Amino acid sequence: MRVNDQQQQQFIPRNSMNAEYSKVGKSGSVQFSGVALNNAEMGMCMETIKDEPAFIKSVHKSKFGVALKLEGIYFNKEVLFFKFRLHNKAGIPYKFESLRLFIRDNRQSKRTAIQDQEMESLAIKSWGLPEQITTA
Repeated sequence: MRVNDQQQQQFIPRNSMNAEYSKVGKSGSVQFSGVALNNAEMGMCMETIKDEPAFIKSVHKSKFGVALKLEGIYFNKEVLFFKFRLHNKAGIPYKFESLRLFIRDNRQSKRTAIQDQEMESLAIKSWGLPEQITTA
């Protein structure tokens, strides 16, 4: 994933050390329960993804001065990595820790409810310049 030092932030999963998802072994390394990657392998994947160029061009959304663009989806050992770019022109800072992803079935039968399934993120990491708010 290529990163430009603009006023944008890039998001990819990173080790959040959440006790619900991780187990610390005797060596101090973290192994995620149900996940084939440990924290060192996940860090290497994130660094590799960071240097890759964007290959998804048409998935983006802008609203109220905030633009979010999906730049890539990567897969390694049963773990999905998403690369996002956030550009915030609004006067309100956006905390990337509050990013939530959902899986929604594209097909809908008549008179049935649409069910969204939230994906729990193992980790979030950002690159680029942080948001700066100036007050007058």
